[in-house]
Parts: sequence; structure tokens; C-alpha cells
Amino acid sequence: MTTTATVSGLYVYPLKGGAAVPLAECEVTALGLRFDRRWAVVSPTGRVLTQREHPLLARVHAWITKAGTLGLNVEGERFDAPEPGSGVRETVRIWSDEVEAEVYGGAVDDALSHQLGAPVRLVHFPDDVVRACDPDVAPGAATAFADGFPVLVTNEATLVWLDERLVEIGAEPVPMDRFRPNLVIADAPFNAEDEHATLTVADRVTFQLVSSCTRCVVTTIDQETGEIHGDQPLAALRTLRRHPLLKKPVFGQNAVARLAPGERVRIRVGDAVTLAGSAAI
Repeated sequence: MTTTATVSGLYVYPLKGGAAVPLAECEVTALGLRFDRRWAVVSPTGRVLTQREHPLLARVHAWITKAGTLGLNVEGERFDAPEPGSGVRETVRIWSDEVEAEVYGGAVDDALSHQLGAPVRLVHFPDDVVRACDPDVAPGAATAFADGFPVLVTNEATLVWLDERLVEIGAEPVPMDRFRPNLVIADAPFNAEDEHATLTVADRVTFQLVSSCTRCVVTTIDQETGEIHGDQPLAALRTLRRHPLLKKPVFGQNAVARLAPGERVRIRVGDAVTLAGSAAI
């Protein structure tokens, strides 16, 4: 069974929890879209923080400079993070994983702490550190500061379906940015992303669709203002898209690229997509 589609959106989040960076084209590596979630903010005890604790992270805009360093706009002020590899290494925690990260200190930490109203530090995920994905779901795959898997795929048709259900119950429709995807497809049927095992872009790279993405309070956060807007679409997802095994609301598919370490492939908005195989559930 195969289904055709088109890449309609590509997004990276250089700072975990920060604003999305839309791209016309990008490189894909074994760790996902290049530069995605390679930086994060951590608490004083080294715990990686997200919009779950600090919704105002949505208002921190990041970009990658030509030199490959991180630029940040925090409350209208620009900061350039130090060059990767120049920081002091410390152990940080992301969910149940402990990994080494580079810690820098300085004015950017002060600005981020002021923006979020709590002491935080900026950290970078080093190139030589390996954080494995769940081996039962994606054996051999690794990720950086993403929650659990390096790529998130969503489908415009599935969002249209969800927004129609929201309107039916008197709620406002939501934009795709509430789901913080990396790769968005169009011209595919509703739920196509959930029904197939693989997604191939322009015959250049194949993504294994490894698990449905469970959803949390971040879906209720306006990604422009950092404000929480009620309980939708999360409340609707709990009823309409509750996974039979995970017992949680889901939207989109976690994915890993079938690429060797160091291999890079370029994909673009408008590229043809083929979804193939049958999902396990």
C-alpha cells in the first residue's frame, strides 16, 4: 500500500522550546533536520526545560549563523551564543536520560532567566555525544534534545479534520504550529501518516515512522505570544485521538531518518513524498 503526498512545510527549533524556524529547504542527518534542538535551557540542577514549564520560551527566536553558531532574540535584544565546542561540559538531564552538554554562562543566561522569570542556563548538545532513542521502538537511532525521537511528521489533512471537530464543539480551530512539527505533508488523505510505516522524500531519504506522538499542554500554548489558551485542542484529542495502547492523546508521527552517521541529504518544500507499508497499529 502506497500513498503520495507533498512536503508543505519544514521547520527546525534550534533552541528546544523556542520559536520555530521555517525553511524552504534543509539538510537531513541521522539526528534529524540539521541544527534541530541542538541547544536547550536547563535549570540550576541541570534539568532540560520546555514550554511545559516555561510557555514564554515560545517568544525566544533563534537562528543559525553562517558560521554554524546560535543567534537568539530575547525580549528584542540579540545575543550570539559562543561557538559549539568552546563550553565547559556538564551532565544534564532530559527526561530519564543523562547526557553531557556544553555550558557557557554569561549575558545570554541572564537575558533568558529574565525572560522566563527563573534562573536558567543555555547549553549545547555536542557532536560526539550519543543519546539513543528507545531501542524497542527505534533500535540504533539517536537524537539530541528532542523529547524522544529526532523528527516529527504531521499531515495537513489530519489537522483539517481535527479543526472541523473543534468547530463542531464550539471551540476555535488551531494552527499547525501548536504541534511543533519538523516535516509537514499535504495532498495526502486524513490519517495517512498514521497508517504507513515509511515516508520517502524525493527518492532521496526515507523516514521510518516509528510511533504516534503523544500530546501535552504545549498544544494549548499560542506559539506567537507564549500564552495558554484554555484546554484545546488537548481536551478534544483526549476523546478523538486517544491511542489504544499508549492510552494518551496523539497527533503526528515520530520518525527517524534511514541515514548513516555523517550522511547528509537535502530536502525541500514542494518535494514529492511517498508513504509506504502498513503501520503496526
